[in-house]
Amino acid sequence: SYRETNAYKWLDLVGFPATQSSTLSAYEAARAIDGYVDREYATRCSSTTEELNPWWQVDLEQEYSISAVSVSTRKDSCCDNFSPLNIYVDDQLCAEDIKTFTNKVKIVRCVATGRRVKIQQMSQKALVLGEVGVAIAQKAMLFCVKFKTGTADWNAGYITLSVNGKL
Repeated sequence: SYRETNAYKWLDLVGFPATQSSTLSAYEAARAIDGYVDREYATRCSSTTEELNPWWQVDLEQEYSISAVSVSTRKDSCCDNFSPLNIYVDDQLCAEDIKTFTNKVKIVRCVATGRRVKIQQMSQKALVLGEVGVAIAQKAMLFCVKFKTGTADWNAGYITLSVNGKL
């Protein structure tokens, strides 16, 4: 299932298999896709141990056309930042050097097709995630327009129609 916002169709990731490179205490990978957006570290965040280039991953269990990934950090002000992050889809780099900060939600354009989304922090720190989202591409609507006289132009995702030079 999914939820829609103005620009994206977000998958409901609750229950999908999630893994991470290591786990600090009880801060398991599934906490980053538990559907709770409050991002309280003690109850809702996932965390790896401090290590070189820690990662977190979700398996979508089927292939999707992905359009964006959202990454939220923990809500409190414990840490200066969790940067930089790289995002991979099926081990192919989709977005790199993403800067994130405490108590922020970052939506990153990531256009790829695949079933595994991986977030990797490129540093020697613990990777702490409040909530992760994956947006899938919405199906394009195709249509046909007939003109007696006129033109149609495609520009940046919009169709401009003109008849006898008038919009």
